Amino acid sequence: MNSEHPEWVSSNLVRTQFREILDHVAYGSSHVRIQRYGHPAAVIVPPEWYESHQDVTEIGKSLPGGHPSGRFHEPPASLAQARARMLWQMDHLEQSCRIGLDVSWARKYLDEAIDDYIEFTITGAVDVERNAAELAALKAETRELTDRLAAARAEVAALTCKNEGTELTKTI
Repeated sequence: MNSEHPEWVSSNLVRTQFREILDHVAYGSSHVRIQRYGHPAAVIVPPEWYESHQDVTEIGKSLPGGHPSGRFHEPPASLAQARARMLWQMDHLEQSCRIGLDVSWARKYLDEAIDDYIEFTITGAVDVERNAAELAALKAETRELTDRLAAARAEVAALTCKNEGTELTKTI
């Protein structure tokens, strides 16, 4: 088994070589992806990875599927919690990509976490009753301000380089 890029392992192989596979995961800090009848069935992960992804106290409680608000998690109670959730979801998406899992849900969770972080940064709270149009306008304004800031930084960097080049030309 390649520890850097785990291949899919059949459930029959897992049944016959469980101890070796378990040692591979426990001591090699690798993931083992298991398939049954050619379809993904499970992933065996190191305890450290599992524990780091089980700590949901920092990011808030998950809501049951089909919640009327359409949210996946309760709104964050603080900016720190919104930031922790966003970073946790980024890590979760990265890990899911790395071990070859379907990332569609991880992407939706990350989108919600980013939206919450932006809203909390702008308004100081996440209001699930907030008008969707109002929230979209706030996000668009944030993106516009971010783009303008990036353009201003690029302009300052260009002027600095130009000025340094002029000074350099004068000294030569």
